[in-house]
Amino acid sequence: MGKQQGAILGAALLILAAGVGIWSSNPETGTATDTPPEADTDLHARALLRVEAHIVGRSADDPEVRWLAGELRYLLIRGQVALARPQGPYDPEDGSTVFTLRVTAADPAEALHLALVTPGGQPERAAKISPRTASRLGRLQALAAALPAFLPRGDTGVEFDAFLGTDVDAAYESLAQARMAAVGSGELLQSQITTRDTPVDRLEALVRQQPDFARAWSALALLYLSIDGKDAASLTAIAERSAKQALALDSRLADANAVVGIAQQRRGEWLPADTSLALALSLDPASPVALEAFSCLLIDVGRVRYATLIGEQAVAVAPGSEQAAECLAYARLAAGELPAPHAPPELARRPKALAALLAGRTADARQLLAPADEPPERFAAWFAAIEGAIDRPGERPEALRVITRAASEAALDPATEIVYGAALRQPDFVFNRLLRLEAQGEEAPARILWVKDAAFLREHPRFAGVTQALGLDAYWKEREKPDLCGEQPEFAVCR
Repeated sequence: MGKQQGAILGAALLILAAGVGIWSSNPETGTATDTPPEADTDLHARALLRVEAHIVGRSADDPEVRWLAGELRYLLIRGQVALARPQGPYDPEDGSTVFTLRVTAADPAEALHLALVTPGGQPERAAKISPRTASRLGRLQALAAALPAFLPRGDTGVEFDAFLGTDVDAAYESLAQARMAAVGSGELLQSQITTRDTPVDRLEALVRQQPDFARAWSALALLYLSIDGKDAASLTAIAERSAKQALALDSRLADANAVVGIAQQRRGEWLPADTSLALALSLDPASPVALEAFSCLLIDVGRVRYATLIGEQAVAVAPGSEQAAECLAYARLAAGELPAPHAPPELARRPKALAALLAGRTADARQLLAPADEPPERFAAWFAAIEGAIDRPGERPEALRVITRAASEAALDPATEIVYGAALRQPDFVFNRLLRLEAQGEEAPARILWVKDAAFLREHPRFAGVTQALGLDAYWKEREKPDLCGEQPEFAVCR
């Protein structure tokens, strides 16, 4: 998604989750035997399912491998099959009830091998699936037809092939190719699209030709959200319209519901966004799109502990997502913890830099915030002004002018501009930038308000008025108040 994208479930979300494993090693598929092991009926009644996919000679990140895994998981989710939660630090599952549904192929165009593996690692059922046609849709249709016999809890009578969304080979192929070209995975759309490139063109053509193909409308909505640029607000509106078109055709598409929630979140409509994202996660508890947006919404409204839990899930299913890593890092900063102890160096740069600047570690912040597309000497000049003003209040007005000038020249994005203002401990600057973004209908990253070491923001007389102007009060009236209200009930926004 775009760099500036942000996005209520109760305890049920922490229990219900879904996962997909993608293996690049060559797993043993097992073969059917004349005397299969006796089934443990109690274990099968409690069984959860985990998906693995493998194509010989392809890596785990190969687009075909990820597409195959993603489609199998999608079919199971739509069929309401109980899936195991994604692996992550929050995950208490011991795996004793987790069966593995393993699909392998020697080549994307050849027959598929499907195996159900017990929690102890023994193959319980195995079959070779030979599709009637060699098309991608034909292979998936054959896989869908075989699924009922491989469900640990038994055949539920679901016709899985109906969830593929089309019986037209060309339409399905266009959907697959567009999604893989954009992300190489079918997961969270993170391609750095700056114009309407080929994936968008393909899907726009597809929905013109197949206007009843709900999954194509949903994928197109996600792609519109991934486009960065000055027309982000209009693209968000187009994305929302595309998502609503998808939902008019199929209301149970998790990604389309998530897009609606993200559009609402970007406009500061916190309560409707909460509702839309909750619905998306009830349909697919491991949707990378919905988890990321929901974790960002939670930290924006000050629900730190819940934001951390959901953020951990978001990072587990989309470890390369900048936005998921950033929102989790802000939640950890709000809890007084290290912002991103396990995140790769290139992720969560802003919250890590804010922590460094507030702690006086300007050298670390300089390394984190140096833009790749700016001349080094230009960045060095404006960062030197900021660095010098951190410990010298008299120089802060000039440093703020430097920041404002860099932002006006598009050398700084709004979120980084706000980080610099907080590092200089200038509440009015931070508040004004947040309110300006809100007034322009753009995402206002309120998450900075809850950073534990930025108490000067919350202690400022304008704080309550700013949260009200951002629409947070309306959210708190219907949902839980910020976590800090448990420790400071006398705080203005807690009364």
